[in-house]
Amino acid sequence: MMMCLSLTAWLHSLGPMPYWCFLLVLLVGVLMAGQLYRYWKTIYDLRSKNEFIESERQRSEALTRSLLAVKAELQASNQDLRAENQRLEHRIAEYAEVQRERDRLQQRIVELTSAGPRLHGVWNSSHTFWHISRNGAQPMMQIGGRINLASSNTHEVLHLLAGYIEGQRMDLVEPISIRPDVIEDEQVILRISPPINANESCSLTAEIVLEDHQNRFHNLPKHSFRPTELAPPWLSEDPADVAF
Repeated sequence: MMMCLSLTAWLHSLGPMPYWCFLLVLLVGVLMAGQLYRYWKTIYDLRSKNEFIESERQRSEALTRSLLAVKAELQASNQDLRAENQRLEHRIAEYAEVQRERDRLQQRIVELTSAGPRLHGVWNSSHTFWHISRNGAQPMMQIGGRINLASSNTHEVLHLLAGYIEGQRMDLVEPISIRPDVIEDEQVILRISPPINANESCSLTAEIVLEDHQNRFHNLPKHSFRPTELAPPWLSEDPADVAF
């Protein structure tokens, strides 16, 4: 409005002018006013958008800080859960070990309280072995060695006729007789063909089970038998024992 009044006063100062000149000046003024309005409107819209963007930016930063805090809490919770999981796994392992020990002790109690005879043995580690030989064209496995054997809870002589490893029956090279109340230094040698699966360059850890003349089973101590390429020199050379 002030601009229009100034323009009118300026026109009056010029004196009389043609009508079309007046209209032209008025049109130019209207156009200029429209341009100014659009300029002002653009600036207003830009300021509004800028304020909105700034508000959104601040809200996003606040949300980011909140998410980072939640992430840190989740990471801490995850670490706590991992630690708790490790503790539980350790407890489970301890419980499993206790269960195995309990089962072993229960088995031992059954063995000690059983009415039948019991066989006890101690392997001579320097005189135990296993190796692969041949029985004709077939490979054959020999395993065993010298062991001190004694019986208890019986007054009869135990005649040991066969042996087992992991449930697989093996023939004894020769039967063994264990007298009551006597510690016998015996040679327990088992033969089987075909051999059980084993690495010929590594020791074979096994628990030999012996069967007596009344089909009773007696567990010998678990032992690691050393691999050898040939039968040891102290092994019996009785022709009935040689299978090459």
